Amino acid sequence: MSKLMEIQQQMQALEVKWVILNDQQLAIEKQAADLKREFYTLLVAEAIKAENWHDVLYHYRTYFKRMSISMFTTLADVGYNFGQTPLQFDGIEIEYSDEQHDARYAVPDLLGFTITNIQRVGDEEIIFTRHDGQRVSMYHGQDCCEVVEIESVVGDLDALIGKPLVIAEVVTNYSEDVHGDELWTFYRLGTDIGNIATIRWHGSSNGYCSVSVHFKFV
Repeated sequence: MSKLMEIQQQMQALEVKWVILNDQQLAIEKQAADLKREFYTLLVAEAIKAENWHDVLYHYRTYFKRMSISMFTTLADVGYNFGQTPLQFDGIEIEYSDEQHDARYAVPDLLGFTITNIQRVGDEEIIFTRHDGQRVSMYHGQDCCEVVEIESVVGDLDALIGKPLVIAEVVTNYSEDVHGDELWTFYRLGTDIGNIATIRWHGSSNGYCSVSVHFKFV
């Protein structure tokens, strides 16, 4: 056998070994990734069980980068204002399902505008006056057999006045059962200097009436 053929055979043998080792490396990396995900999932579960919401936020921000709307709702329920924590919605994608009418989207009637006045009308309406003179109402138009109202405001609405809104988005979480419909709507508004407010609406009905929140010019 010539030296040339011998070297070729050695090269082919090394290529085969490389393919085998590469496959083994990929399998090990997948196994390690699966174990890490299981470990982090258990960390989150333990933090939720202990109601240690700070750690829950930390684990999501560090390990998962994605959060379900139901988890977001839970954190909002215990008083977290996402605009004033390191999470800030940034870097974490809020998962949603069109089939469940869950969504996250911008509010074009407010985004980019400077707010000059904010008027809250009980738990049923908030009127924003923009710098262009337009007055925008956030409200629910009563139909018949539903209850839709503002449950909470986290942050200072007045702190939004005088600066352009660089954040104006809404996250909704919808559920339906034999007792009717429920819809939680979170409006997150923020200025370019870090003033953030989150408005939480809750609506319930017998299943035949809309529980959505709307905008209109007044």
